[in-house]
Amino acid sequence: KKRDRNNDPPLQQKQYLTHFAPMTIEKWALPMFKRAGFTPASNKPAALAEIEDACCEICNYNGGKESLNSEPPYPDMYICDVCHRTYHWSCMKEIGCYTDAQRQIFLQKQEIDNNNYWACPACAPLSEDEKLIRANSFSNEVARIDWEPSWEPEDIKEAWPNFHQCIIKFEAHKADPDLRGPPFWLLTLS
Repeated sequence: KKRDRNNDPPLQQKQYLTHFAPMTIEKWALPMFKRAGFTPASNKPAALAEIEDACCEICNYNGGKESLNSEPPYPDMYICDVCHRTYHWSCMKEIGCYTDAQRQIFLQKQEIDNNNYWACPACAPLSEDEKLIRANSFSNEVARIDWEPSWEPEDIKEAWPNFHQCIIKFEAHKADPDLRGPPFWLLTLS
């Protein structure tokens, strides 16, 4: 460690080795994550349906509108079997794409056959060949990204409350013994 001109002791910064959860994101967003300092460890193609927090394409709200159920899946959100985009039935009805009678027919068919096929307003008028082409093109729009771990400075916990909570949980358990196998030093002594 090198001292500065004033002979002051070197500054030290506490950092945390941070592992970020894998994400399913649209491919156009990946360069933004990279500019923010994230480094992909792996990048695998994924389906749009894998995005857990899909929003309605019309109103952009990610929750249900018809029920008080706060947990997905929401009964009034429909996922297109072609492009995997999500829509509230009430939003489609509001703009004249579908009627309540059409919804009842769909729900009755679904009670008989749980694999009942539904297409959104953009995909419904397409031929079967066009639907297949669209389904394949949309399957390449998103990717499942695993991130490289990164070193994050201690002061980030002030700006990011969830990070601070993770630090508290980690520090509460860091003295717990690791009982999963022999200690590392024992494996290197042979």
